[in-house]
Amino acid sequence: MKVKPDLSFWKLWNISFGFFGVQIAYALQSANISRIFATLGADPHNLSYFWILPPLAGIIVQPIVGAASDKTWTRFGRRIPYLFVGSQEALDRVGKAFLLFVYHVAHHHFEGLHGHIDGGVEEHQRYQSENHGCTYCHAEASGIG
Repeated sequence: MKVKPDLSFWKLWNISFGFFGVQIAYALQSANISRIFATLGADPHNLSYFWILPPLAGIIVQPIVGAASDKTWTRFGRRIPYLFVGSQEALDRVGKAFLLFVYHVAHHHFEGLHGHIDGGVEEHQRYQSENHGCTYCHAEASGIG
């Protein structure tokens, strides 16, 4: 077996400095995430739930995925299929969250165009008004309007 040579001080410094940068990023996130949640509308008295739910989800999900991957053998290995499917699922959920955000912003932006803000549309006509508003939005997005 080949013995690896000792690393120089500067090589060790460079490796450690990278980990230092990661720790600074985590510290900044941890220091500001409660404020971000509060800005997004979370009740400050319930912020502890936002901190406890991810570790609890990890305690539940990680053993299940680990046990399943221990029994999985593919030409890509044991873990790669789970990493690939998990990353695709995460990207899908982030994309859906982004589209939901865009829909929410567009809905509230165009809401005033058909009378919701000033109450110009009666309750029994709101559904029809929504349909017209969506038609105009789709026409504009497709380049017709």
